[in-house]
Amino acid sequence: MEIAKPEIPATGDYRTRGKVRNADGRLAPGVQDRYDGARRVVRENRANNYGQPERSMQLSELVNDGYMEKEDLNCAETMLYGADKVYDLGLDREALKLAAGFGGGMGIEATCGALTGAVMVLGRIFARDKGHDTPRLKELCAEFLEEYRSQMGSIDCKPLKDRYRSEDLKCLRVVLKSAEILEQLIERESAG
Repeated sequence: MEIAKPEIPATGDYRTRGKVRNADGRLAPGVQDRYDGARRVVRENRANNYGQPERSMQLSELVNDGYMEKEDLNCAETMLYGADKVYDLGLDREALKLAAGFGGGMGIEATCGALTGAVMVLGRIFARDKGHDTPRLKELCAEFLEEYRSQMGSIDCKPLKDRYRSEDLKCLRVVLKSAEILEQLIERESAG
């Protein structure tokens, strides 16, 4: 007996599905709005106060100013909630709760929550509909994680806590470095 496969509706032009940019260099449908939002924030962040719009706060500034402690957030929540605030990602409170279980290296000191939170942000900004539709997303995530590892020595919670956590600062240095690298990556990708 032959089982019929369900028909899956196509989403977009088959030539652009899975790509961030079309052959002519323009952003693929569905990605443009997220890029525009990130570009707007980058432009505002570059503007100075001499007759130009007031500069928006950067994610690293938000983290450094005690956002994690003031809002009583874990490392992953800090990255996702902070990025939502800074980059206007349009996430509601229910969506933001998705980061809750990633703090403390998912509770077992595995991959640092500041990094998993940052990967969520990359997905929100750069994914079309799904990860499989956006091969560039894997490259951006890998680049982000490798840069973090090269600067901090690890991407896992336990060694990062052993090396950088203190009683007074908690994991601030770990989360701050994640925010700085994420900002640089978003700014570079949004400028193109």
